[in-house]
Amino acid sequence: MGRSRTMRWRDLMSELAEPSAQPAHLAEMVADARDAVPSLVAQIVTDIRVEVPAYAGREHGERQRVIAMAVTAAAHQFLDTLLGPTKHDPNVFRLFRDMGYGEAQDGNTLEPMRRALRIATRHSWRLIHRVVTAHALDTAFLGRLGDALFAYLDLLDQEVARGHVTGLTTAERADEPSRDRLLAVLLDDSPESDARTTEIAAEAAHAEWPLPDQVVVMRVSYHGHFPTVPLEDSVLVDQRLNPAVLVVSPSEASAVAERVSRGGPGVRVAVSWPVAPTGAAAADRWARRTLDLVAAGVIEPQLVVRCVEHMTQLWLHSEPLLRRSLVLQLLPPLLNETNNSREILAETMLAWLESRDSAPAIAARLNVHPQTVRYRWKRINELFGDLLHDPEFVITVTMLLKATVPMWKAGDTSDVDRYLASNRAS
Repeated sequence: MGRSRTMRWRDLMSELAEPSAQPAHLAEMVADARDAVPSLVAQIVTDIRVEVPAYAGREHGERQRVIAMAVTAAAHQFLDTLLGPTKHDPNVFRLFRDMGYGEAQDGNTLEPMRRALRIATRHSWRLIHRVVTAHALDTAFLGRLGDALFAYLDLLDQEVARGHVTGLTTAERADEPSRDRLLAVLLDDSPESDARTTEIAAEAAHAEWPLPDQVVVMRVSYHGHFPTVPLEDSVLVDQRLNPAVLVVSPSEASAVAERVSRGGPGVRVAVSWPVAPTGAAAADRWARRTLDLVAAGVIEPQLVVRCVEHMTQLWLHSEPLLRRSLVLQLLPPLLNETNNSREILAETMLAWLESRDSAPAIAARLNVHPQTVRYRWKRINELFGDLLHDPEFVITVTMLLKATVPMWKAGDTSDVDRYLASNRAS
């Protein structure tokens, strides 16, 4: 388990467990949530059978039983920690590790399992939101609780991945165990330390892989099969995943990325910037997030996408829950607009906040008439008023719009959906 992720979750839970942070009716809220766990589990299992074809086996089959058992155990462990320090049951994490291991042994990727986890996340958040609202707890507590919930679910996902890597090593990759072990160690999200540096160097020596001072991590998404291109022995690769992962030295990164990107249809390569070997896990996150942002329409699609060219967006999208929370807090005037009006007003507002140019200059940037910009700016002033003269609001909303406008223009309406759902709940 990546120690930094574990510590993040435990830190969040410790904050929630502080007496000063706990609302008066927390115990009653936890009791109500615990009573709802059986119906939560049933809904999650039902939706997984419907939405994840790989798990569409017979109702009440062995797979559904294991999923129900894992979700039940995880839900109760999370609720237990809300009431104060408690000893975490290692069997819960082991259960999720075993599911990842089983997927590898069956020759499956983690894509179905991660879709199932997203379904569990969706329903868990709805339950938490409903129970917190029913007990009239404040939104600040709901936000902290949401952060803790998503950190916990991220931790479970990491356990699934750990089990999957182990399963692949034992089931399919016995011919190169040392290189696979090296790749797993490089991508383990543990804090930098002298011990970790020594561990990586030892695994590289055992695998007879010349360890460079810096490495580049790539994630390769593809359709069907991984591109059939020759790769040198200096390239560490796990092509059984989609997106596949490659680790190379900086000197060969560009050539490898170009070669792989042209190895078949539907291939896209996200390339990190060079990092020390102890930073490979972070570089891997940047590469995976880059592919996600391309899929979401935030980053322009290209065969080879270089993370260094999109550092701001990677930073702004590193905490999706925080971005969503800020949207609900700062941008309701735009969320109440129609889709088209929201997009053009947000785009114009961002252009002005970034440049403070004249209407003709902004019009040229947006390829519209200056009078159109003046009309839009009048409407923006009607919506936000004196907030546009508040320095803290201006700084925050500029970065928020920079992260959000591309999503809205790409047709992502999830912010509006959450806003409307929140209004209905209240």
